[in-house]
Amino acid sequence: MKLVESLFGLSEKLIVVAGGAGQIGFSMSIILADAGANVIVADLDIEMAENKIKEIQEDEIKKRLIPIKLDVSKKEEIETFFQTITEKYGALYGLVNCFHFKGNSRKLDTTSNFFSDFENYPLEAWEQVHDINLTGSFLMS
Repeated sequence: MKLVESLFGLSEKLIVVAGGAGQIGFSMSIILADAGANVIVADLDIEMAENKIKEIQEDEIKKRLIPIKLDVSKKEEIETFFQTITEKYGALYGLVNCFHFKGNSRKLDTTSNFFSDFENYPLEAWEQVHDINLTGSFLMS
């Protein structure tokens, strides 16, 4: 084995990609799996994650992607998530926080209240943005 591979290789390493069903998160998951990592594709939209994994043609990559539902705005759910994956898959090697709230998890919807102007921005949307984007990142890390 080359020195660089032994120092920086991802073979059989466990990595969580939170927000792993999204455009960037899923691409990151595929890259990490292609590099040999076992990747937990954690996402609130587990159906999207499962469907994207089914579409992958390369069996070696597909078998390294493990979809698990996760709501990053819930502290107890995050604690259970990490305990469960550690018990089932072993020590965690890496974490990629790649989630964000933008009003709709499946598409960019400029009609959602997330895109309201400042004067009319609903408190509910403000709280969701912070619960997911800020608090979720803090809790996951």
